[in-house]
Amino acid sequence: MNTFYLPIRSFGDFIITASVVKHNFVNKIPIILPDYFKEIFSAINAESLFEIRSTNNYKNQPAFFELYKVKDFKNFTRLINDIKILISTVNHNDRYLVDYSSKRLAFTRANLVWPEKKLNAYEGRLKLFSDLNLIRDNSSADLINTVDPDKLTRILILPDSRIEIKSISPDLVQLIRNEFKSIVTNVAHFSTNNNRVNNDCLYYSSFNELIALISSYDLIISAESLPYHLASHLKKAHFVIYNQSRHFDAKFMTPFMVANKYYSLFTGSNAKSIIGDLSKILLGNA
Repeated sequence: MNTFYLPIRSFGDFIITASVVKHNFVNKIPIILPDYFKEIFSAINAESLFEIRSTNNYKNQPAFFELYKVKDFKNFTRLINDIKILISTVNHNDRYLVDYSSKRLAFTRANLVWPEKKLNAYEGRLKLFSDLNLIRDNSSADLINTVDPDKLTRILILPDSRIEIKSISPDLVQLIRNEFKSIVTNVAHFSTNNNRVNNDCLYYSSFNELIALISSYDLIISAESLPYHLASHLKKAHFVIYNQSRHFDAKFMTPFMVANKYYSLFTGSNAKSIIGDLSKILLGNA
């Protein structure tokens, strides 16, 4: 039986898996790569981690992961096409590793395996690969260092999230910048080239630009979103500000965040507490 990794959900899920492979494997993992992952696959040099065995023509996250959008004929047609693509992708004699457990995938009748839901996302993937005897070198090398206040010179805040309620509020961003004026602190937003109007901000419009930004700073402050998984993958210290909402899920914290408590939960009225958490990291204040 052949085993393939089949990423078919979010970019963040893919980066989590790529990080686990990067830190724990020697041999490349065979992958079936959808079209919409090709840009980020190239941006993180994932060819050193995975061996592309085949591709499929998903242009974006399949509609069966976004059923709430299937409200008209156009999106219903997309759903049917996406189901057909997945059914034609899988071979019932093989096994497929997917990032996310979902009853929606039962229609494939394929041999799909995924991480245990109860585990941290990183821990679950590592256990899955271990259970399938795919680990060659469980070294967990290249651990991320915590911030040294004496060497910290540049902070990047990435406040945006695909889900608006998860974004860091502009008021909190400005409060952080005002509080730590002695440290160069920049803010970066996703934007097209035609929509870059604030000269006080940086912008990015591709994975390559986002990775270049993250790589240039000592600490990344992010919302609950793809950037902090990229920061983890790039071995950059990262502090995450979660908004208290139904979208908060501690299982998606990175090993660095868990080990060093580099995160805070924003309730809307505890900005001073978050500044205090950051002061301990940035200034070494007890």
